[in-house]
Amino acid sequence: MLFRSIERSSTESANLPATVVAWMAAATWVVVYTQYVLGGLVRHQGQALIEHLLFAFVAGLCVIVLGVTAAASGHSWLRGPSLLVGVIMLVQLALGAGAWITKYGFNDRVAVVGSTEQVAFRTLHTLNGMALFASVTVLSVRILRLRWVARVLQRQSDSAGTAMLREPDSPLVVRSPAVLSKGGAA
Repeated sequence: MLFRSIERSSTESANLPATVVAWMAAATWVVVYTQYVLGGLVRHQGQALIEHLLFAFVAGLCVIVLGVTAAASGHSWLRGPSLLVGVIMLVQLALGAGAWITKYGFNDRVAVVGSTEQVAFRTLHTLNGMALFASVTVLSVRILRLRWVARVLQRQSDSAGTAMLREPDSPLVVRSPAVLSKGGAA
């Protein structure tokens, strides 16, 4: 469906994500997956707590940068998942803080082992981590899909005579011959 909508519109430009964004999406996916594994080690084996806490900042930074970059790309197809990734990440950090406080205590707060509050925070943090991983996967797949569409359009334009305007490592801009004959502006 996306492929047809880009192909159908010969007078509109199709700005596709740069290679850097595609690599950032793949790297963010790996970082979030690693963070999820570290969280599993904390929850089920009581190991890697410090690693999980420190890596949370790396994962948070990667997710926020990817979300902002994808949202700024101008693609409505990426805007929704970008916003969702950002919101889920912020909720995940808040739930992580809640899980920490209910497990280890904070200031005057005393942790009660096995309390309903502790179980709820830990479970919600785990479930939200799954949602974060799924939403980063969706966003990454969409970014990679747009890169694939760019390559297919480039191959088609090479054989059909459509001019491709591209600067190194910049978004791909597709212009039809009719648009180029009118001065090249879209």
